[in-house]
Amino acid sequence: MDRRTNILLIEDSASDAELMRIALAEKWPDCTLQVVTDGEEALALLHEGPVPDLVLLDLNMPRLHGHEVLAALRASRVPEVRRLPVVVLSTSTDPDDVLRSHELFASSHIVKPQGIEMLFDVVESIASYWFKTVALPSAAGVR
Repeated sequence: MDRRTNILLIEDSASDAELMRIALAEKWPDCTLQVVTDGEEALALLHEGPVPDLVLLDLNMPRLHGHEVLAALRASRVPEVRRLPVVVLSTSTDPDDVLRSHELFASSHIVKPQGIEMLFDVVESIASYWFKTVALPSAAGVR
């Protein structure tokens, strides 16, 4: 990767956020991770800019549920916010949650792994896919 990757993690659990920070430092050290703890804070941040390269979104949060955040992102008047890749990263295995994530045009819905080694594998897969495999508008200079 030629430039630093910016990831926004929307996660209310301090321990889950710290585990993600550790996993990213280990598996994708060329990224910058910013963490916000609720959906309202995330929406304000995203509309103030700059827009990250990828959003990792928990579902069960205070103030705004993850699906409400995702719906607001997809309805945004700001094109850079509307087209952001959003990976739902949740403990929920409920088929209705998975379906709702996809109905709201989440880029994917991943169930949070149990254990740090499994988290390392998931982080490596996410990073490899989103930053080595696909072409993102931000990497192509479209902002």
